Amino acid sequence: MAETRYKRSQEEHTTRIAAARQKASEANQRTSNTSIEVGKEKTQYFEKIALGTGATIAAIVSFVGSSPASIHSPLLVKLALVLLVIGLAAAMYRNWRYPFYTMSVWLRAEAEAKLQVEHCEYELFDDHPDIQIIEDGLLVPHDLWKHKYEQQRMQSTETITAAIKRENRIFLEIQTVENAALILIILAIVLLTALIWVNVGLVGHR
Repeated sequence: MAETRYKRSQEEHTTRIAAARQKASEANQRTSNTSIEVGKEKTQYFEKIALGTGATIAAIVSFVGSSPASIHSPLLVKLALVLLVIGLAAAMYRNWRYPFYTMSVWLRAEAEAKLQVEHCEYELFDDHPDIQIIEDGLLVPHDLWKHKYEQQRMQSTETITAAIKRENRIFLEIQTVENAALILIILAIVLLTALIWVNVGLVGHR
């Protein structure tokens, strides 16, 4: 047995629409601010990683070029350089890709906010068919408006679904690249530490 929806007064609908708009606006603002702050911090973090990695690569190449014969275990140097270069590329890619994720978050939040406002307006006009609907200065029949609403609702739902899929896909991609960059750079640091240990140990035994 289908449940009968509570029929609200016009004042209640107006209040709900205003509250929905306010809530949507505040949620969108909080999401935007949080995303911006987190994005800035992580972008700066990976910028520092990229700069440090680039400086390390330059220092290794310069040192090896100036005294190649004095380096023991050159394989460690090569592996470390390869890992650093890939880690640098991953960090740069992450910073390039991240804005696309924040844009997907904002687009989804905006679409959800619009859908909530449209739903509140729909309930208002559905409960009070005596209220005239004016769009672009023209009177719109309720049946036509409801038909347009259903089309817009379907489009908004599809937009939200697509935005969520895109948001999840980009987030997973960024998360993978972030982890890869950190792991590669840590491994490179371990190899460089081993290289220093080997060379210092050999020097100490001379």
